[in-house]
Amino acid sequence: SPKKILSLCAMVKLIIFLAFLALTEAAKTRAKEPVAPETKAWLAMTPGLAAVVVLGHTLLTKLMMTIIWRGPGSKATKLGADNWMAVKAQLEKDPFYQIMAAVQLNEAEYAGPLAAALLFLSAAGAAAPIASMLAALGQPMYYWPRVFLADPKSNHNNGFPFYVPGALMRYAALGMMTYQIYEHVA
Repeated sequence: SPKKILSLCAMVKLIIFLAFLALTEAAKTRAKEPVAPETKAWLAMTPGLAAVVVLGHTLLTKLMMTIIWRGPGSKATKLGADNWMAVKAQLEKDPFYQIMAAVQLNEAEYAGPLAAALLFLSAAGAAAPIASMLAALGQPMYYWPRVFLADPKSNHNNGFPFYVPGALMRYAALGMMTYQIYEHVA
């Protein structure tokens, strides 16, 4: 359909743009050139600050799961359970629970490697403003469209195509940071 073709074209453009950013960052790292002051002004994201953003976001998503579904006053409590595991099967039948649980799990899968790489780069004193920005923005840009734009009635769509840029940002960030870590340790 035309909408899918336009979405694919937009994704291809974004991938090309992110590849360009990755190559630019790699060239700067290889040349050991200082980042220009005007670039620092809008790319002031450091690996350490990005790690704080990634960890803060993962904490927020975990708290939401507890508050909405599992903890005191949550859906599990309203179903009459002292422990959410007693009504786990009932919760898993709720489409919105299915959506939130799947998206939170995906967010958690990326949070660990992103935070580890960012903290390593920060401890090593490496500047990675583009990779840091992509990591810090990619997590929420993937998570929130999947939660709020999904259709809980049919459990379909899950926010497509709006979460795709966030997914691509995470891939690009991991790739760029992998290269920078390799450069640092090799």
